Amino acid sequence: RTAAFSEYRQVLAVDAAGGSAIHSGPKALGIWAEARGEDVACGGNLLASDRVPQAMVDTFLASEGDLGDRLIATMRAALKAGGEAGPVRSAGMKLVREVTWPVTDLRSDWT
Repeated sequence: RTAAFSEYRQVLAVDAAGGSAIHSGPKALGIWAEARGEDVACGGNLLASDRVPQAMVDTFLASEGDLGDRLIATMRAALKAGGEAGPVRSAGMKLVREVTWPVTDLRSDWT
């Protein structure tokens, strides 16, 4: 079955072994880009620059510490690299580990 509007969507995943998969639909909006590294996949649409995902990957790979802290640093790098083309309306992070529920589930809307 095909998901509604999948041609507009981006889906990114990283598995427990560090493998990644990225789908960017052919109708993704505005400037869109994607980048990968070991244990990381980043992407976005409606970006200010196609360099944003690579800046995110570079920051993630260079950072140390807890995964959540590394991801917050990565989000900050995205903003520094230009972030979204328009005002940032939301951000989120969900971390899943060995248990069946998210160990971190953060979302901020209309930031």
